[in-house]
Amino acid sequence: MMSKSRPVFLGLRLLQIRRAAASILALLIVASASAQPVPDSDTLLLLQFDQTADADYALGTPSVDLRATLTDGTGGRFAGGVDVGADDRLVIAGNDGNVRPEEGTIELWIKPHWAGNDENKHGLLSCAMGEREYININCLGKGRLGIAVAAGQGDEWTWRRADGDISDWKPDTWHHVAFAWGNAQLCVFIDGQESDDRPTDAQMPDEAPESLTLSGVDGVIDALRISRRMYTAEDARRSIQQALNPPYRYATEMPWQATGSVWSGGRELLRDVTIPLIIGSKEYSKGFVCASGATIEFDLGRSYKVFQATIGVCPLSPNDVACSFEVWGDGKTLFESGPRTNEQASEEIAVPIDGVNRLRLAVRGEGPWVGTARGIWAGAVLLRESKADVLMASRELKPAVIDMYRRQQNADQFTFEVNTSRRLLVTSKSWEDEIAPDRIPSPDDVATTLAAFGTPGEYEPVNFVVYAFEDVQRLRVEASDLRFGEFVIPSSRVDVRLVLRRLMRDLYTLPPERSTVLSRFLLANQPVDVPAGTFREYHLIVQVPANAAPGRYAGTVRLVEEGKESVELPLTFEVLPFRLLQLEEKAHGVYYRFPSMDQDWSAIEAELADIRAHGGTM
Repeated sequence: MMSKSRPVFLGLRLLQIRRAAASILALLIVASASAQPVPDSDTLLLLQFDQTADADYALGTPSVDLRATLTDGTGGRFAGGVDVGADDRLVIAGNDGNVRPEEGTIELWIKPHWAGNDENKHGLLSCAMGEREYININCLGKGRLGIAVAAGQGDEWTWRRADGDISDWKPDTWHHVAFAWGNAQLCVFIDGQESDDRPTDAQMPDEAPESLTLSGVDGVIDALRISRRMYTAEDARRSIQQALNPPYRYATEMPWQATGSVWSGGRELLRDVTIPLIIGSKEYSKGFVCASGATIEFDLGRSYKVFQATIGVCPLSPNDVACSFEVWGDGKTLFESGPRTNEQASEEIAVPIDGVNRLRLAVRGEGPWVGTARGIWAGAVLLRESKADVLMASRELKPAVIDMYRRQQNADQFTFEVNTSRRLLVTSKSWEDEIAPDRIPSPDDVATTLAAFGTPGEYEPVNFVVYAFEDVQRLRVEASDLRFGEFVIPSSRVDVRLVLRRLMRDLYTLPPERSTVLSRFLLANQPVDVPAGTFREYHLIVQVPANAAPGRYAGTVRLVEEGKESVELPLTFEVLPFRLLQLEEKAHGVYYRFPSMDQDWSAIEAELADIRAHGGTM
């Protein structure tokens, strides 16, 4: 009897241990403090969704089309996440190296807005390989969350699915899930526990997918990772534990305070362009960009032993400037690099910080136009122990791509020198003329008065450029009323716009690096910094009232800087004594997105009329 009962006892004992481990792990998942997953040697792709949907680590070159909502810094499992509604989607394209069709694991953290025993179906992730081959991860309802793989052609086509049980899930609670395939097997791991449903005769696709799509989730996703190999239950549990207590933390993902100009993940230009982290010919995915004099501080709580980073000067900075890098701990100097130029190779540093509570990073620039120097701390991490395998995504950039970024970064920099005591120089220009950053403005260009003319009912532009010979902080441009005797064109009809200088492709079908810098877009009026050696272009739009009396109206344009005396320029506008003939109505435009027939035509007609009023009469 004992020989028969002993296996039963052992099996029951193992089941009890497994259930206890699952309970402890589930408690850990719910209650542990936020940390952050980091890539390991098997990681092909990692997306953290912290303020961006771009990949934090990738072996391929993915691009992300986001049609969902990024949460704030506390909305994810660890920091930020992405809320993918029932009708939302997120498409990851360009998976050259990010998915292995023959073997791999997709894991993520999910907070569904629905209960696990919900009878409705819910999407999660899908990818197609050709006409009939695919990997599909979804919930079929009634507690079934799983992975289905279809592969093969003709009579050899097969479909297999493995499911895990999520019937005990509550709405809006976080869980870790992993879906693995390989060696003719499919497997699902729910909070580190392997499902019993494990097909062993699955056929794997032959080709990698062109894209992966997150859709129909109706929940929040965080820390999406794709690995090169098929996970075991041990791997799934280890992944959870390392996410909750990683061997290192990215400095960019910790709370930090800065003085001066500091950018995380790349230098943000006005509004819509980010210059990536570049040292030499390499682009890095994480780190800081610092202008001269900038500092970054962290409260570490004496929890880390080593600060590690790759330092260097951005190659887009002028060749005649240098940057020194300093690391301070609790007010003491721990590291000094000495002056470095953009012609020097990057340097990897590892600075002991055991026992340090307050860590400070500093960059100091040297040389002319020092305000344009950019020092980079690439791959900045804090190690919990003296050593750790840190993987940092980087890629080689072609010279043409680096030159493209250089031209974009330097789009508002001038290269001429003027012997002047002025802080600012203002020049007038036609809106049609391009700016030559290497040409000293002629005396005729220097703006003593801004002037334009137009007829009643017209919109007319007035353009000028502000050159800075010293750093200018938060420059504002204000326009007054324009007066002619008792007649007034109110300041509300003088629309002040900041001009964005951006790359435009030389030919629409050419790659982005085949571009020319032009004055392209108009931003709303706003305070802007103008570092020494740079300029800003402004475009004023004067809307002449339809009943304006003819005559020469006068007012002022003021350049206001905090703590400095303002600069005033006279503005004259002559209203001519006649009206222009009205053009016939047109309902078309170049590259204009036309609405569907059931949309509000009155709204589209108003837009077209506004385009025509501003001179768009093609």
